Amino acid sequence: MKLLEFVDYLLDPDKLAGFYRELGLFPELVDEYGVAIYMVGATIELDADIRLLSFRETRGRTEVKLDGVDYLYVLEVDLARDLLSDSEAGIVTKLDQANRIIQYALYDA
Repeated sequence: MKLLEFVDYLLDPDKLAGFYRELGLFPELVDEYGVAIYMVGATIELDADIRLLSFRETRGRTEVKLDGVDYLYVLEVDLARDLLSDSEAGIVTKLDQANRIIQYALYDA
């Protein structure tokens, strides 16, 4: 999944909860350990694939290698949701929202 596609999940708590269930990330795991967005690869780019990883998997590291795949920390899911929560629906595009997350991850996180 790309970050641009994931924006829909960030803006819809029910959709996000369903996605967590699909990934086997159950509420107690999410609440206890937290979940972060990681880019697949070594750079933060709009068109890179993402993966959600729990703190339990990453131990808070910004760069992680799991099963031979490199991941780079972008942002905690809750922080990304907060970042987008002040966006008014329909006024800001999904592309703008995805870019906002990337800009925050690169320059403010």
